[in-house]
Amino acid sequence: MTSYKSAHHHRIVNVASQRAPQRPCACCQTRHQPKLYTAQEALAGCGEHQPLTAAEIALFGVTARWLDELISRPNPALGRAGDVCPWTRRTLQLGRLFLASIPAREESCIDVSVLWLLEEFKALARADGALDPFRAIVAVFPLLPSESADACIVSAHARLKPSFLRHGLMLGEFYPSCEKPGLRAADFRPLRAPHALLVIRVMVEADLLFLTDRDEFLDAYLAVFGARGRSQLQQLVEQEPERIPPGREHALRARLV
Repeated sequence: MTSYKSAHHHRIVNVASQRAPQRPCACCQTRHQPKLYTAQEALAGCGEHQPLTAAEIALFGVTARWLDELISRPNPALGRAGDVCPWTRRTLQLGRLFLASIPAREESCIDVSVLWLLEEFKALARADGALDPFRAIVAVFPLLPSESADACIVSAHARLKPSFLRHGLMLGEFYPSCEKPGLRAADFRPLRAPHALLVIRVMVEADLLFLTDRDEFLDAYLAVFGARGRSQLQQLVEQEPERIPPGREHALRARLV
């Protein structure tokens, strides 16, 4: 695996005084607050917060290798030039790709934990408010049984995605059995991962193709990108209508009126 060193080592800022108090989990009355580790800290098995368990160290290591050896490299099956994810390698180099462990099984515990990470992610934003695609949080789930982990991640993603979109953020689902095809190669499976993950990142203009299936998703995209987003939408409906979900072309064209 590549060794990443950066002159810009970003530590988590305590912003508890700047955010609303976290509501406790409905099932256990616990305020779940997962800690963030840089990829370097995670691979070392420790950080400034607390030691990691053996299961967490193993998951972090597998995840880091997947990010380095697949996601941040070109793939001939991708259908375009460049890395599978154009942002991952630079984010790793900047020390701004963080990993978090969510040792939970219950839906409410997972939801509270992921929404806490949403707040942590917002705290990592640039002070000048500029769009900053080079930051991400990858959450692993060491207690989810392998036979049910994929379905659990799909369900959590569906429940929580709207909360992230309201903040101009994306919540990605990755799991071993994911059948969603690549945007430019029907046989490529870019969302397959060695184990179930949720990934938090900034929304970018190219995300339009992930957000055309529901009005609220499309509205969130246009709220972030304004005229540039409308231009992307117009290009999609006029030049690539075959990439629009069935039954959605009329709704998309209505946004251009």
